[in-house]
Amino acid sequence: MNFFKEYKLFAACDKADSTLNGNTERVYFEHGNAYATDGHILIRVPLSYCTPFEEEQRQALNGFCVHGKILKLIYGFDVVTVERTLTTEDAYDNLLEAAEPVVYIKAVYQGEQVRFRLEKSDKDFVANFERLMASGEGWKPLNKIGINTGLLSKISQAINMSSIQMDFTQSDGIIFIKSVMEEDQKAGPSAIIMPIQTEATLPGMEEEPEEE
Repeated sequence: MNFFKEYKLFAACDKADSTLNGNTERVYFEHGNAYATDGHILIRVPLSYCTPFEEEQRQALNGFCVHGKILKLIYGFDVVTVERTLTTEDAYDNLLEAAEPVVYIKAVYQGEQVRFRLEKSDKDFVANFERLMASGEGWKPLNKIGINTGLLSKISQAINMSSIQMDFTQSDGIIFIKSVMEEDQKAGPSAIIMPIQTEATLPGMEEEPEEE
């Protein structure tokens, strides 16, 4: 078992030349979800949707992250497992209370064991994900928007959305995206996309000046 191939979580990460201290290069695991952002889009996928892992292994991922390029390598294996353990390498006299949790994603390749050690998540960075994903019902809808269609394609590749619905009533001017095929709109994969600020008007659709 491995991450389900139809959910290419690494596709939502930014390139290595990110200007956001590398935070957009990683996939984050928190609250039983996987998150990824490139600064323009943010995806959230429940681990129960994108992995066949048992609950114990899904919980082991909480609080950790993995570089998008490493996760792409992990996708190439047939079977991987998640292992959470403790290390006392920095503890004086190996005191257990000083041990830190460590998480590995392990695979076997040509008879050899391969281990990928995950990084601890940037808690402050990850804390913004759920805030952005929170419902903003009651906010004034956007009147004029522009959308980078390449980003929509990126979302579809990352979380397997062939048909989407877009909610324009969210806070902070974001556009909330869900799959029209998803029965449970609250629990399933979702995403947000930042609109492009635009003042452009199509020919023939200019607003009429108000009469004095």
